[in-house]
Amino acid sequence: MATTTDRDKYRPRVQFVCDREVADLLQQWANQENRTRSNLTETLVKEAIQHRLAKNVDTVTPKK
Repeated sequence: MATTTDRDKYRPRVQFVCDREVADLLQQWANQENRTRSNLTETLVKEAIQHRLAKNVDTVTPKK
């Protein structure tokens, strides 16, 4: 059974639905980088947000 760390207690969960092909490709990519699919997806989302912010697109600023 997975254990919850103090860090995880304060990290909200986010889910999304995608095609099986997308899920499989994400899993293959994550496996190649020795990471979880969740961790890979978080990294990709963070990069997309940074790209969006760099383009000065009006977006919601995360709370600290």
